[in-house]
Amino acid sequence: MEEIYKKLETIRDVWNYNIWDYPYCQSEIKFDEEAKTNYFGDLISYFHDTLDIIKSPVTINSRSDVFSYHISLLQTLYVQQDFIEELLRLFSTVYNKGDLKKDDNYIINRSIRNELVGHPIRRDRVGKLVSSTMFSYESLQGKIEYLKYHQENNFQFEEVKHKVEDILNRHITFLNTWLDIVIEKLKLVVNKHKAELLKIQDIVFTLKFESLICLLDQKYKPFLENTYLYVKESLS
Repeated sequence: MEEIYKKLETIRDVWNYNIWDYPYCQSEIKFDEEAKTNYFGDLISYFHDTLDIIKSPVTINSRSDVFSYHISLLQTLYVQQDFIEELLRLFSTVYNKGDLKKDDNYIINRSIRNELVGHPIRRDRVGKLVSSTMFSYESLQGKIEYLKYHQENNFQFEEVKHKVEDILNRHITFLNTWLDIVIEKLKLVVNKHKAELLKIQDIVFTLKFESLICLLDQKYKPFLENTYLYVKESLS
């Protein structure tokens, strides 16, 4: 889990110190009007907080505590899956929800959540019952157990069991896999930006002073905003 925390911090740092300040980096991702609101900061904070929910030990004193824990766990994983989808979109990776659905670590956990928490009673478009599920009283903290009735088995009783450990292991693998993909895209953005700044370094002594100020204002704006001494108008 600590590895996931570090990856989120890496993504946050690139956003704060590269993307947020530099138009060039912004041009390499989907930095639209929504991104300019910096909703990303809230997303990462929420992501971090929900990781704490998964990580924190839970005190179980009753059957209702077991049900509450399982519901909050499954819903938390669902929310984090959506966060990953948003990161893939925001940072303009080549992946989308269709690719996530090809990942068993995503689809198995999402199906459990949808079946047990999202749509415990499911009907088709004409209102015909498709399936129903309910928690089993045999559920334990480390085991999710529920009763399922589904049209595919002619609504015969079916008992479904999942180990919480297996669910968490799948989810951690899922997070590590897709956060790595996001970070690889950000490495590409940062390296391309570094190359742009090196180009400025190569020509800095060949430009007229006024031209250099304009170039820095376009490519390296934080340099000019670092102190009042470097305000564009004052330098000019």
